[in-house]
Amino acid sequence: AFGVLGLAIAASTFAALLMLSYEPAGFTFFLGVAFVLWVGGLVVWLLAIWKASRGTTWRIPLACRLAERHANSKADSEF
Repeated sequence: AFGVLGLAIAASTFAALLMLSYEPAGFTFFLGVAFVLWVGGLVVWLLAIWKASRGTTWRIPLACRLAERHANSKADSEF
C-alpha cells in the first residue's frame, strides 16, 4: 500500500514539475494532489503504528485484499 502510494506521490510531483513549464494552474493542482496523498499516507501509517502498539490487528482496507490474493497464489503454486 505504501509503495503504491509513494509512486502516486512521485508521479504527481513529476506531473507538477512538467506542468510548471506549460500550465501554472496544472502545477498547483498536481502539487495539491501530491500533498493530499502524502497526508493520507501519513495518517494511514500513524494509524497502523498506533494499532500495532496496542496489539490489535488492523488490516489496511485496500492492501489486505491484494496481500491475501498474492499470498493465496503463492501458496497454491507451492503445492
